[in-house]
Amino acid sequence: MLWAGCDDGGEEALDDTKHDATNRTPKMKLALLGDIHGNADALQVVLAAASLSGVEKLFVMGDLIGYYFAPLKVLELLQSWDSHLVRGNH
Repeated sequence: MLWAGCDDGGEEALDDTKHDATNRTPKMKLALLGDIHGNADALQVVLAAASLSGVEKLFVMGDLIGYYFAPLKVLELLQSWDSHLVRGNH
């Protein structure tokens, strides 16, 4: 059985055999990332997992570059995603 948040703040059980699809609110899978710091190798693994999980949109909470040595690759990897980015302090 799956559980989902309700508009009133509570939870409801999702049972596909009893749930009326016409009353179902469309859902979107989101991923929240942060502190990438130019680590393109790690980001590539995370984005692959997000893609396999059906993530549709990324929210990146800053610090895309800094410390690691692949800032341009990080930006290239994120370019193809529907995303919202926060600059951060790096």
